[in-house]
Amino acid sequence: MYTNIKLYLAAILCSIFFFSCAEEKDESNKSVQERILEAYLDLNYPGNKYMKTASGLIILSHQEGKGLTPVDGDGAYIRYSVKTLDGNYEKTTLENLAQQLGVYSATEYYGPELAEIGYGKISRGMHEALCMMREGGKMTIIIPPHLSSFDYNKNYYYGYDIDDTPQSSVNKIYEIELVHTIGDVFKFQTDSLERFRDIHYPGVDSTVTGYYFKKLSGTYKDTIPQNETASVWYVGKLLDGYVFDTNIADTAKKYGIYDASSSYTALSVSYESTFELMSSEGSESGNGYVTGFARALKSMTYGDHAVTFFWSKYGYGADGNVGDNGGGVPGYSMLFFDIYLDEKQY
Repeated sequence: MYTNIKLYLAAILCSIFFFSCAEEKDESNKSVQERILEAYLDLNYPGNKYMKTASGLIILSHQEGKGLTPVDGDGAYIRYSVKTLDGNYEKTTLENLAQQLGVYSATEYYGPELAEIGYGKISRGMHEALCMMREGGKMTIIIPPHLSSFDYNKNYYYGYDIDDTPQSSVNKIYEIELVHTIGDVFKFQTDSLERFRDIHYPGVDSTVTGYYFKKLSGTYKDTIPQNETASVWYVGKLLDGYVFDTNIADTAKKYGIYDASSSYTALSVSYESTFELMSSEGSESGNGYVTGFARALKSMTYGDHAVTFFWSKYGYGADGNVGDNGGGVPGYSMLFFDIYLDEKQY
């Protein structure tokens, strides 16, 4: 039954598309996508069993939550999946769904992502939906192309006008869960780091706001003199345990992120004068390491084993560092590093 419906929908969509190409060569993508959406809704939600907002956002289902509703200036941690009208998933932040679809990858992060409300960093349709939700709520929506994205000052809405082709600007279904609404991102991060500290490293003080460091073994006072070099091994994680990077081969294999093209050798770190803490968000030290990692190395010496964890200002900042394969660090991520320094070689 489902297969027949899907084939019927595909036939409708194809007929709309080819008719528009044959008879109305100058027809805009907007008109084509509106007719495709209308056909999809008539077939799957007959009798207008959905809600359409004034902007054109389609709400297929809405399960009310009980917490706070985000407003402009807030952050919202969300889980979501995106699929086309024919049911093909293009993205999901849900690990179990990725496994069911057969697209799971250990290198990709599955977990809530932070959406910034009112800063032009999420689509107009996503913004509108989240501002109608409460924590714990779920919503399934269709975002048409004219609500698919906008620029930072929100004065000019992208969609049909940027690339007027059905292939690149189409209706998409979003399945959204609002996990948590955050009024102050960095207060939330500070509280999260303190909870993490209390569970795993009780008693460790924050010498600088948003930064924690603890030597687990080694020399507790000495540091490496300027212009000397150390061999460094590390494991980089998010606070929930997701390993995003390591130069230790066995660890990479354990967590399923091993890359045969990587050498898995120690970092050779030169303790130069430029190797120091930087103050700007997401900045890196002179040697190309994020601030929190660089600060930890400056507190260590040969043979040390230490851990450090810190907020996103000392990591990859608001933008994160996600690779083409989906692996890496999402924006506003708090980071944890387990670091080992080899003994000095004479």
